[in-house]
Amino acid sequence: MLKLTGNLLSGTPLCALHEGNTTRFNYSPWGSTDQKNSGLLGFNGQRHDPLTGVNHLGNGYRAYSRF
Repeated sequence: MLKLTGNLLSGTPLCALHEGNTTRFNYSPWGSTDQKNSGLLGFNGQRHDPLTGVNHLGNGYRAYSRF
């Protein structure tokens, strides 16, 4: 499965191209998105934990959940 992404210099993915389909990512002011982008980094290159559903901010020292 090959996925081509368009990122900002900070690592934030803006769009992804997979099998001819383009997905655009929109972020809230706090960096969360409604789209589950499995395997992609989130806002500012932060990792999303699929098990707990949180984003690990500050090099993993803080966990953020939008719920």
